[in-house]
Amino acid sequence: MTSRVGSLLVAGFLGAIVLIAVVVIMILTDRGEVRDSAVIVASLRDDQVVLLGDPTEIRVTVTDDEPITRIALFVDGEPIAADAQPVHDPAQGTYSASIPWLPERLGFVTISVAAQGLSGEESLIEFRVEVTDDASRLGGALTVNATRTSAGAPVVNEPLELQVRARSQEAAVVRFRLIVEGTLVAEAGAVESEPGVYDGLLEWTPAQAGTVTADVFAQTADGTEASAQILLDVLGAAPPEPAATQQPQEAESTDEQAAPVDEGFLSIQTPADGAGFRWTDDLEVEVVVFADGAFLARRHREDGDQRHGGRQDMLAHGTGSFSVDYRKAMTDSVTKQ
Repeated sequence: MTSRVGSLLVAGFLGAIVLIAVVVIMILTDRGEVRDSAVIVASLRDDQVVLLGDPTEIRVTVTDDEPITRIALFVDGEPIAADAQPVHDPAQGTYSASIPWLPERLGFVTISVAAQGLSGEESLIEFRVEVTDDASRLGGALTVNATRTSAGAPVVNEPLELQVRARSQEAAVVRFRLIVEGTLVAEAGAVESEPGVYDGLLEWTPAQAGTVTADVFAQTADGTEASAQILLDVLGAAPPEPAATQQPQEAESTDEQAAPVDEGFLSIQTPADGAGFRWTDDLEVEVVVFADGAFLARRHREDGDQRHGGRQDMLAHGTGSFSVDYRKAMTDSVTKQ
């Protein structure tokens, strides 16, 4: 009997352990589907050789199952672009950013690329490239590189400058050309900054957002050409800021009959309010016209002038009025009643 009770206790204990394990697994797996890290691809590869002082455009492409909100690039831990805004390509399902870099020291450097998703989770890749001052290691008698002069992403309708550098072991480089999506958009002369090294600046204004292909050509005096291709991720233009709402101005109060300041007003100088006159008397009305606070005209009309209403009419209705035309500066003539 005792052994039987002991067996039951052991079985119950083991069952409790299994139950707890199942509950823990359910809790852990109930946090949602486990998301794989983002796939990050950079235009530079591990152990690639780049030239000292030559502009280099590093393009980063990220594929993930959630939107990528930020891409950052570091060289030996120093931020080159800490908060680059990625451009989304719905057709490819990718997020990309182009980041300019100017190698400034010889030897191997470590490049780190971080991509942050909407959830805040970050993915990271690292690789090494070698910086050299020996142009022959890159091959060819003529080489050319280009990158943007600013770290910010290109934006629609904002000028974009490309810094171009070519190296030629033979003929002198005389000019640079920029072709975007098959169309020539800019040309510039080449300046020799040091023996065999030629620099130039190309300017272009993107007309639409998205990823564009840009080809930079360097041409020597004997007609030899070399080219470099870079992909640029152009952001859409920022929405215009809403115009400040202006409060309507209140017309200044006057002792006379007044209208809004921008319309002007009429002031009857004579006869005075409540003044009387005899039937046989001529009635003279003096009216002064003001607009925008400035005196414009003084007009006199006698009651006998039938164009503006006769004496009998005024007496019959108890009121009288006539028109005064005046012209404001740079506006058409208007009539006040």
